[in-house]
Amino acid sequence: MSVPKLPERSLRTKRFFRDKLWIFFQKTKNIVKSGFGRFFTFHKFRSEFYCSLKEMTSPNPADSRRIRISNLRKSYQSGKLQTEVLKGLKLDIPSSSVVTLMGPSGSGKSTFLNILSGIDTPDSGEIFVNGKSLHLMNEKELTKYRREETGIVFQFFHLLPYLNALENVAVPLYISGIGKTQARNSAKEALEKVGLSSRKFHKPDELSGGEQQRVAIARALCKRPSLILADEPTGNLDTKNAENVIRLLTDLQKQYGFTLFIVTHDQTLGSLGEFRLKMTDGTLTD
Repeated sequence: MSVPKLPERSLRTKRFFRDKLWIFFQKTKNIVKSGFGRFFTFHKFRSEFYCSLKEMTSPNPADSRRIRISNLRKSYQSGKLQTEVLKGLKLDIPSSSVVTLMGPSGSGKSTFLNILSGIDTPDSGEIFVNGKSLHLMNEKELTKYRREETGIVFQFFHLLPYLNALENVAVPLYISGIGKTQARNSAKEALEKVGLSSRKFHKPDELSGGEQQRVAIARALCKRPSLILADEPTGNLDTKNAENVIRLLTDLQKQYGFTLFIVTHDQTLGSLGEFRLKMTDGTLTD
């Protein structure tokens, strides 16, 4: 009979299962050889095994309101060339903070953001977001994390051109299985928060750049995520609209208490963070 494959896990998890199961089978073999006089010893081991397993897979209370990253590494293979993009990142910050990340192009910022959002996975290391172990999640669990825990604001808005503002904001809610009426009501509320109630039936080409970015912020906000990731949110805006977007993001963060993680080249925006990080050649400094 073929043995079913375990889901993809980190090396640390695989080694944990390998070592524990090996001991488990060895003790089972010894019990069979020596009879059942050692039943209670075996029973005690089995209890310890399941306690260890529970400890391994349960959220750590100390991480429940933090973003904690340890020795995070990521490489990409191109033919025979392997490029290490993230080189043992370490980070520990409380949730409900404003974090800014600056650095030159090609330093690893986008890769880091993709891992933090659950779009990509690390080669090794640990990443905890509000008690959730992203490095141990399979694809189904990461999809759930992306849908429920994160909102993303992009530089180029990424609005669907054939949908109006209300429909664009409601899209993530539809995908999450929320009913049409509830989704539209949540989308209306989010558009009110960003000051676009009167523009909810306008399509993207009928909105200014600043208005489109506010729609994108409403779309990220409507799920009430614990983490909003903003990738160059003012990079495609003029100075006035950029200032309005910055003010809007920081006001919403204070109101809702989500963690706001901003990647930017803008020195003004970069100086707003409670935690100001810099990335150079795949390493983090503050």
